[in-house]
Amino acid sequence: RGRYRLTATMSQRFGRVMPLIADVPGFEGVRIHGGNTAVDTEGCPLLGKTRTAVGVLNCPEVNARLFKRIQDEEAAGNHCWITVK
Repeated sequence: RGRYRLTATMSQRFGRVMPLIADVPGFEGVRIHGGNTAVDTEGCPLLGKTRTAVGVLNCPEVNARLFKRIQDEEAAGNHCWITVK
């Protein structure tokens, strides 16, 4: 739980620029990325448009909107934050 800064940085694992959740205690490389169930992640948050009993669906649209917002805010000199409850 807490408030964490989001940045758009290159992921060595995925080979592309992706949202990174910075300074998560006890973890490194926490990224928001596509996926539908717990099988698709090692603890990173998965975003989706529709919640199911086992995960989320329609990830690409939601992830693209978040990524664009982070990029736009960074281009304007602002910081982005995520609150985990």
